[in-house]
Amino acid sequence: MPPRKRTKKRVKLTATTNGTSDRLLDAAEAVFARNGYDAASIRMITKEARVQLALAHYHFKSKPELFRRVLIRRVDELRSRRLAMLENFKKRSNGGPVSITEIVQAFAEPAFYLSMHGGPGWKNYMKLNAQISIAAKYVSMVGDIYDPTAEVFLRELSRTLPNATVAATSWGYLFLVAATAAALSESGRIEMLSKQKLQSSQLEQAYTQAKIVMSAGLQALNGSDPIS
Repeated sequence: MPPRKRTKKRVKLTATTNGTSDRLLDAAEAVFARNGYDAASIRMITKEARVQLALAHYHFKSKPELFRRVLIRRVDELRSRRLAMLENFKKRSNGGPVSITEIVQAFAEPAFYLSMHGGPGWKNYMKLNAQISIAAKYVSMVGDIYDPTAEVFLRELSRTLPNATVAATSWGYLFLVAATAAALSESGRIEMLSKQKLQSSQLEQAYTQAKIVMSAGLQALNGSDPIS
């Protein structure tokens, strides 16, 4: 009797993959946040998600595409919340410029809220977002994902600060982004600065202080502006 030919076992990628993409996104978010993009591998992510390696390639094709998809699902929801709050402030001002404090609140408060109440996925996203905000490599890879939000808030800053230059509002927005990202990274730096009197997890306190500093700094851009 001739020997039977061995055939490779094919992975089924149909009905058995229901919910797999969400599991992969959650796992990738955690692995990217914990290890950084470069150190993370697809194998590490599928192990965390407890799915077969082939399924990651089936759903997302590549590591860069998976990285973008991880960010897009969070950025879209965060943008929606930010713009909804900003629109409410604009309605209250009858279409006129809103206050700087309201712009800061519309940008920062939804992020702080989701970090405090959105579960571990949002915590992972905030840590990952902090890495992205300071690295040129990530900005070139995924910066376009954040541009629609930036365009809206830059436009509102220009309306509220008519005496500020484009340079001033652009830098001001960047500092708004950076300060929010730094506070939500919960890196442990505040513990060192305060000699353990404060905790990175005290996000309500962090938000209160951040709103004061960011509002005052942005408002100052409307005066005699040294930035051309």
